[in-house]
Amino acid sequence: MRHALEVGYVRDLRSNYMVIEMNNAAEYAPFCIKMLKRQEIDGLLSLEERFIDNRQLLYYDITARQSIKNILEKSLLSVHDLRMLCSGIIFAIEMAYEYLLPEDDFLLTPDFIYQDIASGKAYLCLYPGYGVSVREQMGGLMEYLMNKVDYNDREAVYLVYRLYAVSKEEGYTLAHMKKVMYEKADAPGKTKGSNFASVKRTNFYVTDKKPETVPVETNNANCAATKSGKEETNPADGKTDGARYGNEYKIPVVLEKIEQEEEHACYSMTTYLLAGICLLAGIGILAASFMGKIVYNSLGTRLDYSKLAALVIILGCLESYLMSKLFDKKRRITRMIKTKEYVDPRMDFYNISLSGAGSRNKIIRTMPTRTLTEDFQPTELLMAVEPTANGVLEDEDSLKKKRLPVLKAMDNINYKDIAITNFPFFIGKLKKNVDFVLDSDIVSRYHAKITREEDRFFLTDLNSTNGTFINDELLQTYQKKEIKLGDIIAFANIKYQFLLQDN
Repeated sequence: MRHALEVGYVRDLRSNYMVIEMNNAAEYAPFCIKMLKRQEIDGLLSLEERFIDNRQLLYYDITARQSIKNILEKSLLSVHDLRMLCSGIIFAIEMAYEYLLPEDDFLLTPDFIYQDIASGKAYLCLYPGYGVSVREQMGGLMEYLMNKVDYNDREAVYLVYRLYAVSKEEGYTLAHMKKVMYEKADAPGKTKGSNFASVKRTNFYVTDKKPETVPVETNNANCAATKSGKEETNPADGKTDGARYGNEYKIPVVLEKIEQEEEHACYSMTTYLLAGICLLAGIGILAASFMGKIVYNSLGTRLDYSKLAALVIILGCLESYLMSKLFDKKRRITRMIKTKEYVDPRMDFYNISLSGAGSRNKIIRTMPTRTLTEDFQPTELLMAVEPTANGVLEDEDSLKKKRLPVLKAMDNINYKDIAITNFPFFIGKLKKNVDFVLDSDIVSRYHAKITREEDRFFLTDLNSTNGTFINDELLQTYQKKEIKLGDIIAFANIKYQFLLQDN
């Protein structure tokens, strides 16, 4: 059973903690808490139990560690990083088995999975009584990681989609995921030495055809294709595995399904029913005129075309008048319609259009056909235009003319001003993953980030060792606080003033 988690963060002189209140009465919870308190289990966040104001609080030590949600905001996973992260998660779950800890009590979401900044080792949070299927959580995690891999790294792309496919299979185990992680990547679609027979993988190729499910059999000794020595042919593209893995090999892509509700103005069924009755009545009058020989001459021997034309004109005018009344815009009703859209996660551009005045902006995503030999730029998702508060689109030139925020160094001899050009904006001393490197021993690798919400700016401390301050007020870990013009911001004891400057 899923429980609502109240999460906070506390810093003391020794450590930083993530704090979660215990609000469930699972019978085995005391055993789990005692085990985590008394044993340093590799791969699990260590735990302290405290009682404050009759509340049972669990303190998880996150000192010198960062959640993967923050890490992956600015960096992409290579195949090495992906293997290291996934193997660390699986290792931690397996360690829990040895200590009789329930696997369904792990919190496998990006907010609760931490990595050691120095070593990259993964640490999991076990919350006694959480009770959400680890298989379900693992599938959700793999879906999240699909959008965080480096699409220029062919092996990383292939691995993450294989892991995702396995996580969606009924009855899979961690052993199957480990075999996928360490199998030789020389024949996509074939799992060497795997006992997980008849693995079916959903491969979506970006073509004009609809997505289809392609069954892929493992490369076992009993496989008929292996015995005959023939290469397996994928019906999705008509090429053998060997051919597809050459320069023309297409990355197997599970299209991201986006479901949403949209408002649509339409007419009621009564309106359409009345319109049908009007049309049938007009046809009936015309038929009756023929049968009663009203449109015939006075002798009734032949058709009088002048009478027929007059009747058709009169009926047409009458029908038009009735239809204009029935389909008046005032008679429209609003309905919520569920829509489904399949989006290629490798897409690198958006087409943006406004769905109309008074309605929200609608993003139309385009899915270009790509092969592995083309250069993907999944990180370049900045839109060329941006809607303003009044719904008018601004182009890049007008955005550049806006005043940009800047952190003005109070000590301009030893430190440079920090121009904030994109959001979220990370500050720290880890050169490869932050937007501005503040090279100082008292600054953490991931120290703080600045975000923007409309015209407001916020500062968040990222579990730094020596703290982040606004006007000498210490921010709690992961606390987001608004910063205003003229505020003095300090990373440890390095001070800046928050200002706006012309671009």
